[in-house]
Amino acid sequence: MKKLFLIALPLLVIGCQKEASAPAASSAPGDTSSAPVDAGFNPDRINQLKDLKTVSIEAPKGTMKLWIMDTPSARQEGMMFLVDREVKDDEGMIFVFPETQPDDGKHGFWMHNTPLGLDIAYVGKDKKIVSIAQGQPHNDTMLDPKGEYLYVIELKLGLAERMGLKVGDKVKIPETLRTDE
Repeated sequence: MKKLFLIALPLLVIGCQKEASAPAASSAPGDTSSAPVDAGFNPDRINQLKDLKTVSIEAPKGTMKLWIMDTPSARQEGMMFLVDREVKDDEGMIFVFPETQPDDGKHGFWMHNTPLGLDIAYVGKDKKIVSIAQGQPHNDTMLDPKGEYLYVIELKLGLAERMGLKVGDKVKIPETLRTDE
């Protein structure tokens, strides 16, 4: 049993990103009750939200508090295993890549192990939104960008529109936001 766990753990972590850049979030389809509320600890996650750095970014219709996903482990895990009560309506994640990710059909995000529906905004090096995709819970279909990207913002489904984010908009990402690689 111990050997099986040691083999399965790396596969679980690697499973949420397709190619070099595909994140997602939780366990069983529709499971919204498994995550504990106390102390911000989710036993299914490697990268605990309480341990991640955050940045506040102004959107046309509000401020987003985004957890910074700037390491390979954090980018691979993304919003996997998070349930509704763990993520407020103005919270999400910003994925920071060490180099521009190509629009080649191999780099994109998917919803493996992600119980929350998500808006996935691909943001280019010029900090303009190149595309916004809507991810359905636990769907392993690649959500391809519509251009090269350096950042990705994940928000609860519908929040991108409520925040006024649109393709072509410039996002006020701080110049200091870089990867830890």
